[in-house]
Amino acid sequence: MAYQFTADHPSNMRRYMLEDDHAWRAFLDSLKPIRPLLATAALTQRLLGERVPWAWYLAPSQLVARSYLHHAQQGRGCRRILETTPRHVEHIAKLLRCFPRARLLYIHRHPVDVYSSYVRRGQTDPKAAWARIPLEEFCALYRRNAARATKAAAEHPDAVRLLSYDAFTADPQWELRAICEFVDEPYQRSLLQSFDVEEARVAHWEGSSLLYTQVTTTTKNWRDYISERDANRVEELLDPELAQFGYQSAVR
Repeated sequence: MAYQFTADHPSNMRRYMLEDDHAWRAFLDSLKPIRPLLATAALTQRLLGERVPWAWYLAPSQLVARSYLHHAQQGRGCRRILETTPRHVEHIAKLLRCFPRARLLYIHRHPVDVYSSYVRRGQTDPKAAWARIPLEEFCALYRRNAARATKAAAEHPDAVRLLSYDAFTADPQWELRAICEFVDEPYQRSLLQSFDVEEARVAHWEGSSLLYTQVTTTTKNWRDYISERDANRVEELLDPELAQFGYQSAVR
């Protein structure tokens, strides 16, 4: 709830600004004129819930989002913000409303690999309660997100692009060139070099160190985390999505 933001809360949003006190306080100052509206909107949306999804567009939420990323850009000292939260796929329309010039990438991967990653994360990260979900719930989530992404890519081809994880890891230079062209940024080979985790200052889980090493075609064997029976069940439930993305069975 943006009207409740303080000098120290929420800590994760402040941390995203790399703890830049000037940028965070400037963001808070930008909210002062609309805090009463934000409080009213929060109450209204809590009462309406999902029954009136368009209510969000009447609230000053867009102003908060734009101001936050503007000041985060200042705090991080970058020309362009890159945000990688997976759940953003649930809010594509809102993102494009807030940021009409944004470019959105949806990276899809074989569902058996994704589900085994969920299981691994749930086993190794005590804070990852979101990863400890039943197989059927995972499949329903995968299906919803795939539908959202493909629909958005069809409706907004200049703003939303689907990217195969397997294609990228197989030929990262080629795919990165295509990504740079899509987001209208110059391609630099150095983008594929490894990063120091400490310098990046964004690793909150030891497994995320994989994000800062050389690109490899695989980071694990799904059989180490889920049974073949579960893999078959994932493929059975997500057979249309396998066909849609061109995936072969991981079991056979």
